[in-house]
Amino acid sequence: MSMVLMAARTATSILCLNPKHSALGSNSKSKANIKHSGYPTVRMQRKTTTRIQRLIEDEGIVLMPGCYDALSAAIVEKTGFSAGFVSGYAVSASLLGKPDIGLLTPPEMSATARTVCAAAPLIPIIADADTGGGNVLNIQRTVKDLIAAGAAGCFLEDQAWPKKCGRICITVLFMFNLIVLEMECGHMHGKQVIPAEEHAAKIASARDAIGDSDFFLVARSDARATSAKTGLSEAISRANLYMEAGADACFVEAPRDDDELKEIGRRTKGYRVCNMIEGGVTPLHTPEELKAMGFHLIVHSLTSVYASARALVDVLKTLKANGTTRDNLQKLATFEEFNQLINLESWFELEARLCREKELVHFPKLKSSVPESSENNLGFMEKIREFRGSAGLAMIISKVVLLCLIVLAGHVQAATYTVGGSGGWTFNVDSWPKGKSFKVGDTIVFNYDRTIHNVVAVNSGGYTGCTTLAGAKVHKSGQDQIKLVKGQNFFICNVAGHCESGMKIAINAA
Repeated sequence: MSMVLMAARTATSILCLNPKHSALGSNSKSKANIKHSGYPTVRMQRKTTTRIQRLIEDEGIVLMPGCYDALSAAIVEKTGFSAGFVSGYAVSASLLGKPDIGLLTPPEMSATARTVCAAAPLIPIIADADTGGGNVLNIQRTVKDLIAAGAAGCFLEDQAWPKKCGRICITVLFMFNLIVLEMECGHMHGKQVIPAEEHAAKIASARDAIGDSDFFLVARSDARATSAKTGLSEAISRANLYMEAGADACFVEAPRDDDELKEIGRRTKGYRVCNMIEGGVTPLHTPEELKAMGFHLIVHSLTSVYASARALVDVLKTLKANGTTRDNLQKLATFEEFNQLINLESWFELEARLCREKELVHFPKLKSSVPESSENNLGFMEKIREFRGSAGLAMIISKVVLLCLIVLAGHVQAATYTVGGSGGWTFNVDSWPKGKSFKVGDTIVFNYDRTIHNVVAVNSGGYTGCTTLAGAKVHKSGQDQIKLVKGQNFFICNVAGHCESGMKIAINAA
């Protein structure tokens, strides 16, 4: 909706108003001119179906929340979404701490996309390629870098460089010493677009770079913001041209109301994308409501970064004011919840499995470079076989003798185990041989950094408090050898004597 403001014409205006601004993007072509451009506009036929296309066909409409780093991507996947979107606006803020005004580079976006895709490997991720980083040649590199990073598609927009992320268009009319302002409310001002034919060539270049890769190309037009009267028609014409040039879907950015949304749904070709920004100029709708208007991909590009920013501001204000968060723990994820988000347990399981497999690995038989048929080689191989036979026999005999000695000594249940190393408190019982239980008389050797951890031995009754129980023995040397007695438990704690959630381990003597 446009808004007309009238004010006395004075020299105090800070909007830097200029009558020429009414023609922002004046290099745009009319629909008729767009059709007769000299740039390639023949759509290349894709031989393969992309993951995004299959999702649209299966679900009818796909809701894609935005993410900006590996953790936010992992959360998107774990909360059950079928796809995600890496927002350039959000990455510029999270990676650089800067606004989305062209400071983020394509290689930085590709690097972020790589970590995001690795953190959410079960869902396709579409990345924001902004303007592609330059001309048709830069487009080739940008697209190929995103494909190599594991992205399932990208948005490519027709803004002029350096780009603006905003949606404000201001027109100034001078009439009877008054200033009349027509404002298209939005985020930032100064948005301009390149000629439609030039962006069509960039879309064709992107299609060429994609080839038969599983990569979904979205062509975005920001022409709506360039004119309150003709911007929407211009953007729709551009979107259709870009579809002819090779895009898989079109995206008309920043429609102002439901009527404009419906018009985009009626007049544009192919799959359609809609962007839902909290506080933006486009009305917020559910996926089903937008599906009824003709859309297929719904992007909540900034929901995640806005929510994260609000949560951080709130909890850090509390911490600054109170010096603690103990009365506001409900605002934080717990230790266990966070570890689940980053799949900590799966890494322990992987380590345990690999350690078990390592024990089963045998060295291959030695091979000589001398031909097997030579007399020297035959003699050499015979000596190796003799050595192997004698060594194997000796090993068997030594094990039998050792077992007999242990039986005779009556200490079949006793053994020595080493726990620790750097960060010894990360001991995990799963890393021990399957079925292993600790027996009375076993000796546990703890290796740990005494400046960081203590070993606390607690007698029967368990360890239930957050501080060292009365009567518990605290070991403070760099290495301790402790023989287990009936019902004894062990915990590794920090130097303050606290066994915090997740730090605690227990070795129970049977």
